[in-house]
Amino acid sequence: IIDNLVNDYNIGAIDTKDKMLAVIELVKPLLEREENVNENDQATLSKLSYVTCSKDPFEQIEILTNIKDIFISTKNDIKIKYGLIPIVNSLLLLGYQISSGYEYKESKNEKKKSNEFNSHYQLDKFTDSDSYLKFYQTIYALVTELILKLSSISSEIAFNLYISSACQVDKISLKGTSPQYEEYCYTFLSNALSLIVEGKIPLDKKYDCICILIGSFINLSILNKENKNNI
Repeated sequence: IIDNLVNDYNIGAIDTKDKMLAVIELVKPLLEREENVNENDQATLSKLSYVTCSKDPFEQIEILTNIKDIFISTKNDIKIKYGLIPIVNSLLLLGYQISSGYEYKESKNEKKKSNEFNSHYQLDKFTDSDSYLKFYQTIYALVTELILKLSSISSEIAFNLYISSACQVDKISLKGTSPQYEEYCYTFLSNALSLIVEGKIPLDKKYDCICILIGSFINLSILNKENKNNI
């Protein structure tokens, strides 16, 4: 059943929280098994994150949180690795899709539709800049939690996700509405740098990671002069 659901990437096949809870109940034996964990099974289950797509962006976060709670509670590294990476990527993609749909015009306190926006999401859920900020606070808090969990399994995976997160914050069109967006970007970048400085990146991967960090850093526009100098 899960193979048929995810292998063709049926985006939106799980479009409500209730549907996700039903699917979770169905596959609970696969999720809860701690011994003889099959990597192919876990890879298939991890794709559930990619076929969830509620029209309500806040419900979409709830759905991804439900998936997260299952994988993050396990003591099995294979499950954590396969389960959490797609959730991080799905959260970052959700944030980017929302930001590319509407630009918040702070001066006139109104929303403006983007010509390139795919109107899948119910963007009327965002009534002002505070609701936008709350949405991204929730996303980045979850992303930070998941990457921190993954860092205990693979510092290299955590490093790449921190860099991806910093670059995503830099791209969102809402960054001008609050200095907190810059803080998120700076924190993600600092966390990536710390993994290198503290010697948590394998020696044979360190040079590549330094190059990735420098290449990403010089292309970031959101950081102010002080934060750039700190990095």
